[in-house]
Amino acid sequence: MTLRTIEPGADLLEELTLLGKTGEGWVSATGHLEGVEVRVAGEGADPVRALRGRLTLLQLTGPLGGPFSVTLARATDVGIEVLGGVLVRARAAGVSLVVHPVAAPLPAAARAVAATSPVRVEAAPAAAPADKTGAVWAAAAMASARARARDAQEEADDMPYPEAGDLVDHFAFGKCEVLTSDGDRLRIRDLAGPQRIREVSLSMLKVAEVTESEGKRLFRLARKSPGG
Repeated sequence: MTLRTIEPGADLLEELTLLGKTGEGWVSATGHLEGVEVRVAGEGADPVRALRGRLTLLQLTGPLGGPFSVTLARATDVGIEVLGGVLVRARAAGVSLVVHPVAAPLPAAARAVAATSPVRVEAAPAAAPADKTGAVWAAAAMASARARARDAQEEADDMPYPEAGDLVDHFAFGKCEVLTSDGDRLRIRDLAGPQRIREVSLSMLKVAEVTESEGKRLFRLARKSPGG
């Protein structure tokens, strides 16, 4: 494999022709072009189209000596225009290319010797062990996530729960007395206001702190964040 850079201003097809004299191969290139002409398929004849201005060479591919198919792009007032065809003429505006050599066929005499020689079958080299780093990291991340979920569940199971007769300090309603509790919803009554009775859902709240007030447990209830 050979890597080459075509300097700006050089005739691209001339450079590719020079490379073609070094042997057989397949070329691919990217970069920028100017003064481009491409031949596109048409009804009855394949017209040549001149493309003005500077274009991005998304891809050039073909055998050394041509023809070369190209895919080009350029910015316009209505967006990016993508064009393609067989390259007829172009001036490099900075092009990088790679040439993949093609193995030459054996001479006739060598092919005859190979055909009459005993065939030796060699075992294919053992495949290299797959890189298990990604799998190890994925397993570790999954185990860590499970451990965090288990810890969170254990913490939730250990958290005391407001029951009838307890007090709560609600983030919006202030200090209230718990009238009933069914494990998910609380009916609470204001202590500092008009003793209004409300019903709140614990799924939307979290117990931020548990203290004692007036000989009763006092639960400070905070708003639960969107993430839980």
